[in-house]
Amino acid sequence: MKANEMKDRIRAAIQKNPQKMTLQLARDLGVPEVEIIRAFPTDRVMELDIARWEELLQSFEAFGSVRVLVSNSATTIEVDGTFGGFSMAGEFFNVQTDSLDMHIPLGFPYRSLNWTLCICFLKERIPGPGP
Repeated sequence: MKANEMKDRIRAAIQKNPQKMTLQLARDLGVPEVEIIRAFPTDRVMELDIARWEELLQSFEAFGSVRVLVSNSATTIEVDGTFGGFSMAGEFFNVQTDSLDMHIPLGFPYRSLNWTLCICFLKERIPGPGP
């Protein structure tokens, strides 16, 4: 299947069921989840500049309570909370508030990002089941 044909299939699947979990859509279509997220309408999703990861994470504090979704090949977790309490400890960038406790591993040299955090999106959530 050509790349444009797959993009059309992905967009059609999103339009048919916009509340379906992106990971489920990816599995249904046999594509990486990132391709599903990138296919959302531009008024619903924005890919952020991961090179500015620290500035981005710290800017989320101003949003107040947000839903944080972290996904890897084994697990997806969604947590509602507020960003803040930023610190560095060893090779970890930390976000520690009453509602979030995240430890993001960084690569070497110190404070440079490795493959563990490679893509970041803002995505509007449609109320109802699913992301």
